[in-house]
Amino acid sequence: ATPGTLAMVIMFHGITQERAERIHDISKQDFKIMMDDLKEQGFEAINATQLADFLDHNAKIPARSVVLIQDDRHFAENFNEHFRPYWEKWSWPVVNAYIAKDERPDLWAENAALAAEGWVDYQSHGFIHNENMTDSSTDEFLKQELQGSKETLQKYFNKTPIAIIWPGGNFGVRPVQKAREYGYRIGFTINPRGPIMYN
Repeated sequence: ATPGTLAMVIMFHGITQERAERIHDISKQDFKIMMDDLKEQGFEAINATQLADFLDHNAKIPARSVVLIQDDRHFAENFNEHFRPYWEKWSWPVVNAYIAKDERPDLWAENAALAAEGWVDYQSHGFIHNENMTDSSTDEFLKQELQGSKETLQKYFNKTPIAIIWPGGNFGVRPVQKAREYGYRIGFTINPRGPIMYN
């Protein structure tokens, strides 16, 4: 990649039809404004593998890259309404932080169809998701959250995740070590750390 190349990560928790009331949500109108602003500023969206290749091997990515992450499980309608227009117009993928507990077959079927299309990049958001992975977590819990999530995404989406979007945004040294052991290449936290730049 060219020196000065940067990658910015943006996570969306919820995209609301009307005014966003919660601090971690964005309205549909503001979402559209932001996407147009990104394009006008020269950004191009990339997926998790492109980011990992950039970090690991300095693979070429757009000079201004953005990783768009949709938090948690959603019905296909969410992706079709909010993200598909940008895939069709600009070939922008979206990463989905998918909670992998084997439940809600209605969600799995809809998302499996999107996974087959290839523009929704499903990555791990843990297995049960509602408990953070920390240095005090047991090996069994970390295996379930990391390996269990990986196996379930492979089963339903025919996809091996390479990214862990840490549930709750928290992690520790041991969870990172275990994630590496289970084949994860990158991790994302909700705690802002600024863009990633190659100099």
